[in-house]
Amino acid sequence: NFLQLLEFYQKKDNRVKVLNLLQGKNLPYALNYGINASCGEFIARMDADDFCMLDRLQVQLEFLSKKPDVSVVGSAVFINRDGASKQTRRYPEENMNIWKQLHLINPICHPSVMIRRKDLYSVGLYDDMFDAAEDYELWCRFISKGFKLANIYEPLLHYSIQENECRDQKNWKYNLRVKLKYFHKFDKKIHAAFAISMISIIYFAPKPVVSWLYKLKNKFREI
Repeated sequence: NFLQLLEFYQKKDNRVKVLNLLQGKNLPYALNYGINASCGEFIARMDADDFCMLDRLQVQLEFLSKKPDVSVVGSAVFINRDGASKQTRRYPEENMNIWKQLHLINPICHPSVMIRRKDLYSVGLYDDMFDAAEDYELWCRFISKGFKLANIYEPLLHYSIQENECRDQKNWKYNLRVKLKYFHKFDKKIHAAFAISMISIIYFAPKPVVSWLYKLKNKFREI
């Protein structure tokens, strides 16, 4: 199984660490646990059901070495639905454009990121009070504290999504909390207020309506 595979590589390479978590802990806790157990200058992450291009880490390392003022770099991704990559999803590349979209959407794909370790510790790691949308909250915190974010135009990750995927109420609830928490930081207050109103409507809408809206939103983000 997957755990045995990880333990196999751990025995072959002492740089590989398999960490066991206590039951009942959420994703932000797990992310922080892994970060604190690591020792590298950069933190790269992805999910177990995703797979990245062979040169992903090299491309992102070269990008960050050329742009020392950038703290977080993500990338475009191939959307892998039910085992087949059908579309490409791209994100704003420059920090200013990321900031302009932050009040509306999450403009960075979490599993695609590489982060400077020292900058991550400067802003305080993941907030485990956000049981969902923990990445969205972190990007808002980075930019609100003056750090820069970026995305690479080239897709570097196959991002796995179920064909019938629909964000549950918990995700919308925490997305709303992020928008409310950073409302005073957003430069377009009217747009931010509109986004908060829409998320509030989605939170209370019937699940079929939420599913339709979510698929509609993703259709405009994929090519």
